[in-house]
Amino acid sequence: MLNLSGKDFLACRRPWLLMLLVFSLYAASPMGWESLPYMLMGAALVVGGLVVNAVLEDKHKTEGFYLSLPVSRSEVVAAKYLTAGLLAAACGVIVFLGILILARVVPPDRFGMDPRIMVSIDGAAGYVFVVAVLVALFLPFYLGFGLGRGGALFSATILGINLVLYALHRIHTSIRPGWSTDFKINTDQDIGAVFIGLISSLRSAVGTPLFVVLVVLAAGVPVLFSIGISMRLYDRREF
Repeated sequence: MLNLSGKDFLACRRPWLLMLLVFSLYAASPMGWESLPYMLMGAALVVGGLVVNAVLEDKHKTEGFYLSLPVSRSEVVAAKYLTAGLLAAACGVIVFLGILILARVVPPDRFGMDPRIMVSIDGAAGYVFVVAVLVALFLPFYLGFGLGRGGALFSATILGINLVLYALHRIHTSIRPGWSTDFKINTDQDIGAVFIGLISSLRSAVGTPLFVVLVVLAAGVPVLFSIGISMRLYDRREF
């Protein structure tokens, strides 16, 4: 499993570094200072790394080769989730370090949002949750249906989630129209700040210790269910 995960991580390193360069250029631009939802960009880098691996495996037909080796299908599935964890950790470090660096270099009045919102327990919780949900959605579709069908199903699911989040966002801002001033940001431009604001409200309501437990459950339970579903689908898949 470790060897397979290491292979995946090495296979996506060059395209992933290219995506990271694009992210860095965007984050360093004035447009990035205005309304950049960093946790969503970081999560996109994680999923992007997984997609790169999927494209390479589909191109070189390596999945069938894996199954000819003395490894079980469950080990192949577990390696994919381990790779996702490694990518999430690497992207998390890069994203939050980038915010700290920009906060020291860029004058505060040039930001459309307070960077301290992201570099907080609320921002970290948002990043972990978003990454966990995206990974939990992508890998079962890919492992169960392949790159083509799986990618289409994943995209349709993400579109549906975005529509639901947008509807909830509009409902919330209609109930509390002045809440965006607490974050010094236009909520129509940065859904990341809106999401973090909701997380901050939850932490204030339940307290930090219970909040940490809830974050672990909110991120861990979908991933555990996803692993179980992926193993069932991958066992039934024919190559």
